[in-house]
Amino acid sequence: GKHSTAQIAATKNQAVTERLVRDGLGLPPDAPLTFATMKGYRSAQHAAGYEPLRNAGVIPAGPAFNQSLDDITRQYTGKGTIPAVEKKDIAELVASHKSSGFDAGDAVDAIRILREDASSLFQKGDNAKAKATKAIADAYESAIESSLAASGNTELLSGYRAARQNIAKSATVEKAIREGSGTLDARILARELQKGKPLSGDIKTAASFANVFE
Repeated sequence: GKHSTAQIAATKNQAVTERLVRDGLGLPPDAPLTFATMKGYRSAQHAAGYEPLRNAGVIPAGPAFNQSLDDITRQYTGKGTIPAVEKKDIAELVASHKSSGFDAGDAVDAIRILREDASSLFQKGDNAKAKATKAIADAYESAIESSLAASGNTELLSGYRAARQNIAKSATVEKAIREGSGTLDARILARELQKGKPLSGDIKTAASFANVFE
């Protein structure tokens, strides 16, 4: 019947989805799909792609960096005759990061702290400040990437880009994990794809399938 067929299909697809996700992250076939696994994965990626940047010297912020910060502030500034929508704490946070340049090692630490703060703020429901905090981290990462590309340091740049992409993918996968069951919900991957999250490879394959065949 219709329902038993759907149940069988869902069971078979679950195993395929989980294999695709593990392959997409480069995890072992028996790696548990848990929050702890994702946290450990991000730590390993950070060590491989971010820690080597500590000796990269001073990263010039450049106009693009500060323009990115101004764009964040603009979203939370009073709108004409409605000043009550202004988020002064966000404006102050962003202003504290305005710079003409920064040490690469300091930036590595700042990115990690900013992303941890953003996760904590999301959990507390302070979505506006969480998004702003994450956007500041993104601005640092973009400045680092631009500096590495300009310097011609292809080895550092390649490792950094790979780590950055893998960390982003793991954050998306984490949203789909059903903690306690060791499984994940492909429909959540589908929603992330539908929202325009830049998925790729096997993880995008799983998300695309679930988006069409719920």
